[in-house]
Amino acid sequence: MLDVMFRPPSVFVKVEWIAARVRYPDTDHVVLMFIPEMDSEPVWPGWWDSAEEVWRNLEGDSLGGSAVTWWADLPEPPAEPKPELETR
Repeated sequence: MLDVMFRPPSVFVKVEWIAARVRYPDTDHVVLMFIPEMDSEPVWPGWWDSAEEVWRNLEGDSLGGSAVTWWADLPEPPAEPKPELETR
C-alpha cells in the first residue's frame, strides 16, 4: 500500500493554448508564453502588461507586443499521493 509513496504514478495535465492575436490573459496574471523566435526554449512563464501593451518575462523585461504568439494558464501542480489505509 505504501508503494504509491515511493513510486508515484505519472501525472498528466491538459494545457489549453490560446492565440495571443485573439485574446490576452488578465494583466499581471502569470501564464506560459510560447515565443516561436526562441528556437531552443520557446516556452517561458511571463505576463501581459496591458498598460504598456507588451509581454514581460518574470524579471519584468519587455518582450514586445508580438513576440508571444500563444499563451496558456499555468497548470495546477500535482497533489502528493497518500497511502491507502488497510482495513481489517
